[in-house]
Amino acid sequence: MIKLSILIPIYNVEKYFSRCLDSLFHEQAKDLVEYIFVDDCSQDESVNILKTYMCKHPEENIRLITHEHNQGLAAARLTGITHAEGVYVWCIDSDDWIENDAIDILLKNIGDERLDIIWFSAKWHGGENYNRRPKTNADTILYNLAWASIWSCITKKDFLLKNNILPYIGYNYGEDFNMTARMACMTNSTKQIKDILYNYRRESSGSYTDLCVNKNREMKLLLEKTRGTLNVINYYRSQNKFDKHRRAIFFNQANMLNQLKRYNIDCADETRQLHDNMNACRMATRWFDLIGDIAGYKIQRYYIRILRRIFLMF
Repeated sequence: MIKLSILIPIYNVEKYFSRCLDSLFHEQAKDLVEYIFVDDCSQDESVNILKTYMCKHPEENIRLITHEHNQGLAAARLTGITHAEGVYVWCIDSDDWIENDAIDILLKNIGDERLDIIWFSAKWHGGENYNRRPKTNADTILYNLAWASIWSCITKKDFLLKNNILPYIGYNYGEDFNMTARMACMTNSTKQIKDILYNYRRESSGSYTDLCVNKNREMKLLLEKTRGTLNVINYYRSQNKFDKHRRAIFFNQANMLNQLKRYNIDCADETRQLHDNMNACRMATRWFDLIGDIAGYKIQRYYIRILRRIFLMF
């Protein structure tokens, strides 16, 4: 029985892909793990590199799925989730790598399969190297107090399908937030382990991440991120979770609105939706409670300044 499906989108990562592949294959766990690679029409030698590894490791359960045309990171991850046969899925970026004992540790923690999500720590590489441990509740994600990347956890596939928590096709910038904010909102059973299992490469030319930080596309990507965030808030409404997280939602929407104004992005419909969400939060919560809640979460001064600007609008 497959316990863990490891899902890896491929797009122009030939420079880093070999290190990722070297870290993945685990002969002792071959009956419990499958690897699903999704070629999103990569234009370099990444796929040929993978095929070479597939020949070297015929004993491993490896599948390569090819998109007919480039669809983006969200669509590639959705393809992987759809084809996964494992109880749990793990989305890995093809320019990153995992620790040697990562699969062993995760298989031990899966246990009786009652957990929806198992979170773990990661090490960031590029510039100043440091370790990060995710904070895994919905409020800290909405408050932007914690990073919660989709690769920093494994998730039960049935949990994702049951709660309709799947990638938003076409929303590739902020895609991790779109997934993890909904996951943290809906789960009743999670676990966080201290082990560092993942290595994240902050900068890699040609990868999905590189596309997202291209300054020439910054305004377009910010608008895409805003629309994805609005979809997340609509999801909270549909699941009757809006009121429970209204303070964090208020801050999240205020932050998005401030970013749009700072870049002078003309998006009347999105701006109206952000205002509507904030007004809905404000009507249900006293201003004093909103401010006190933010202080309680020890928001950085930068975010306090954002919120003060928003207050002047009302």
